[in-house]
Amino acid sequence: MKSSAAQNISSVELILRNRVFNSYYWKEKCFGLTSETIIDKILELKYIGGMNHSSNQPTDFICLFIKLLQLNPSEEIIDEYLSDPDLKYLRALTALFIRFAYPPYKIYTKLEKLYCDYKKLVILKSKGYAIIHMDEYIDSLLNDEHIFEISLPKIPKRSVLEENGELSPYVSVLENELNVDRNKKDEDKSESESETEEEKDIDIFKNLKIPENFFKGKKRKRSDDKNEKKEKKDKDKDKERHKHKHKHDNNKIENKSDINKNIDINKENKIEDEKKVKLPDLDPESDEYWLELRKRIGID
Repeated sequence: MKSSAAQNISSVELILRNRVFNSYYWKEKCFGLTSETIIDKILELKYIGGMNHSSNQPTDFICLFIKLLQLNPSEEIIDEYLSDPDLKYLRALTALFIRFAYPPYKIYTKLEKLYCDYKKLVILKSKGYAIIHMDEYIDSLLNDEHIFEISLPKIPKRSVLEENGELSPYVSVLENELNVDRNKKDEDKSESESETEEEKDIDIFKNLKIPENFFKGKKRKRSDDKNEKKEKKDKDKDKERHKHKHKHDNNKIENKSDINKNIDINKENKIEDEKKVKLPDLDPESDEYWLELRKRIGID
């Protein structure tokens, strides 16, 4: 069973309570809040902390914490506050409430679940603001004697509760990740063993003795095939060159014979022309000469 509201308030130091009750935020913002409406105020928080030393006033976080102790919500509501990981300041305030209001075995049971929460929290210290993570904050609640310059109620060590049978042995929330890493190491080990087997096979192949003349016949055959291909290629080139030359010679002979024919024709035409023009041996002054000349020329 958790403590009553009066017991919760009395567990906070008197000086801190008086400063909270006399603060402006408590009088203006915390009056009339319920277990539901207090959530709206908690969602407005920008940091956690105890006293603001620059103004010598308690922080909004501490004022809402005292108000939550007064309201003393049921365990179902507290579990609902812790259920949403995105509302980190609501979770941080609820964790502080559990540390003051619940018995030791429930404090360990509920807060240890938050060790896997690594969200960043802004904290107000005496020298200014700083950043911590949620798991660090939870560890301070479980193991330290003071937080935010507030004295925490004393609780027994976890080992004592385990010996008394109030708690089962602690199982880290990182156990699954450790198991995954362990399985990965086993897989790597099996892979390395398989690689070792392959290396052994390679070593066996390297130590295998091959006869010296094993590849000679194959190399000779490959070189012979290469020479045959080269000879065949050279022969084909010679044939093509000879064929081209023969064709060229034939064309040259044909052209020469055509030229000779043209020369002969020209000679014959020239002879005919000479025959036509050349007159028989006649006296140019005779009538026969002129008659023959007119006849040759084509004049009647």
